[in-house]
Amino acid sequence: LVDSCGVCQLAYVYNFVTHIPTYIGDTTGVVLGPTEILVLPNSPTNPNWNSSCSGCTDSTATNYDPSATIDDGSCIACVYGCTDSTALNYDALATCDDGSCSYSPPPVSSTSLISDCGDFVSGPAAWPYVLVATTTAAGASSQGAQTFTMNITNLPAGGANVRVAKTTANGNWFLANPVALALGANSVTVPAVSFNRSVKFQFSSGAVEFDDLTLNGVTSTCVGSVTPVSGCTDSTATNYDPLATVDDGSCTYPPPPVLTITTTVCDTSASEVRLTGPWWSWNPMGGPVAADNGDGTWTFTFNPAPTADMEYLLVVDGVQEDMVASGNASGNWSCTPITDYWSYANRLWTVGSGDVTGIVYGTCDSCVAAPAAPPALSLQGVLDFTVPSGGSDGKAIHVVATDNIADLSVYGIGVANNGGGTDGQE
Repeated sequence: LVDSCGVCQLAYVYNFVTHIPTYIGDTTGVVLGPTEILVLPNSPTNPNWNSSCSGCTDSTATNYDPSATIDDGSCIACVYGCTDSTALNYDALATCDDGSCSYSPPPVSSTSLISDCGDFVSGPAAWPYVLVATTTAAGASSQGAQTFTMNITNLPAGGANVRVAKTTANGNWFLANPVALALGANSVTVPAVSFNRSVKFQFSSGAVEFDDLTLNGVTSTCVGSVTPVSGCTDSTATNYDPLATVDDGSCTYPPPPVLTITTTVCDTSASEVRLTGPWWSWNPMGGPVAADNGDGTWTFTFNPAPTADMEYLLVVDGVQEDMVASGNASGNWSCTPITDYWSYANRLWTVGSGDVTGIVYGTCDSCVAAPAAPPALSLQGVLDFTVPSGGSDGKAIHVVATDNIADLSVYGIGVANNGGGTDGQE
């Protein structure tokens, strides 16, 4: 059979033990062995059928196959974002770049070479770099003093020189003696005159590096000045600004975690609950005091939460809980992991474990309600005087007082007739 890709496909016998297919042109009379199956050319289980032209046909998918004509459902959708790991907004989950990448601005050079600075024009071979301070075309302003200053950060091997070239009153050029340039501040001033003239500062090398240059008080733009960018420069802050170069004190941080420990005190008459432990030298009165929640529970608040594990016990009205006695009595040591089971048993809060609830003073169990006091008056029996040997008719009840009763009216008796149930208190 010819598949949709135009390829002639054959049936085959597949051995699922050896995983070897045997292709056949005619399936008539085929006898299969116990480990063989017959796979027809167009069977859904035949991986060859339409395989040569199947693939992802979605051009927006990451695995788009332009040669595929049959979509095989393998397309992987793009997750758009910035895929450049060097970008400020790099998205590690993105699979397709959407052009949104942003980058830190390139650092502005704070120095320049004379050869890279456009303020200099070409000069004669021995003095190839020239600063033109003024020309006769400037008129009267050319008569004023002419000054250049340069702060040099690096000199070429062998050094470099500067010299003054200026015109005199008769228009001839005067060339001054060369002056060696030095690291640091360099300055040359040509005094004022009473005639129009030209003044130039000539340099012997373009390999002189400087970080400041002024000519007659005008600062050169060849040296980039880095404009400070104020912001939060602490990468641990919530408002960290990766573009900031100067910290402006605006950094904000997540609030520190707060720890609360809430305990139940079974004795609702308690007036004060504290903690004690090694942090407070096991002084029963040295630890923090809990807030009374008014429902039998008390809450300690640590703000911020401790940064180390805390071993502790509870103290109620100055009495420190005895968790050794409690553990031995109940067999429950679950709330006192710090113990030797005979001389000490202490509670423990560990960093990162969160707030503590459900603990009970003096026990790893819950509060046990005290049994209700028995009533002070109880029914002991009913007397029936109608039996033949009774000698009289009627009935009576027998009650016993187990305590002094100030007001008998709080008690009552209901009467039932022949098991029909009471009609209420008599």
